[in-house]
Amino acid sequence: MNYRKGFTLIELLIVVAIIAILAAIAVPNFLEAQVRSKVSRVHSDLRSLANALEAYNLDNDSYIPMNWGGVQQSRYTRLARLTTPITYITTVLEDPFFMNEPTRGTVHPTGRNDHKAYAYWDPVYADAAKASATGSFRYLPEERMILGRWALFGCGPDRDYEPAGELGGSGPLNWYDPTNGTVSDGDIYRFGP
Repeated sequence: MNYRKGFTLIELLIVVAIIAILAAIAVPNFLEAQVRSKVSRVHSDLRSLANALEAYNLDNDSYIPMNWGGVQQSRYTRLARLTTPITYITTVLEDPFFMNEPTRGTVHPTGRNDHKAYAYWDPVYADAAKASATGSFRYLPEERMILGRWALFGCGPDRDYEPAGELGGSGPLNWYDPTNGTVSDGDIYRFGP
C-alpha cells in the first residue's frame, strides 16, 4: 500500500487552536506595552517641561503666566513662550495620548491642535484654584496647602483631563496609577518647584 505522508485534520486544528491561544495572550500584552511606553513618554516630557519652566524662571524671575493682558492664553501659546526668543525647549511638547485624536477644541494659528499640548497652570492661577478648591485641587488636599507651585499635567490613558467627570464630583483624585491597570482613569501630574 502506498500511504501519503501529511497532517490529519485533527492535528491541523490543534495547531491552529494553539496559535490562537498564544495570540490571545500576546496581543493584550503588546497593547499594554504601548500604553506603558506612552506613560513613560509623558513622564519624560513633563520632566523636560519642568526643567524648561525652572530655567525660564531663573532668567525672568517669574514663571510663564497663563494670562497676558487679561486674556487667558491657549495651552499651545503658553508653552510656546519656552521656545522663543530663548530656546528652553525646541518645540511645544504634545501629549502622546492625543497624538492621533481628531482636531477638537482650539486650533492655534500655526495649525497645531491646542488640545494636544500639555496643560500648564502658573502659580497665580494654581493658587487661585487651590484657594477656591476648584478643578483638580478639589481632589488634592495635600497639594492645596502648598502655595506658589505650578502644575503640569497630561491626560493619561483615559484621554480625559477632567477628574471631576470621572469621579462624579466626590472621592479622592484619581491619579493615573499603573497598578490600577494600564488604561485606568486618572491624569498624570507634575508640580513644582
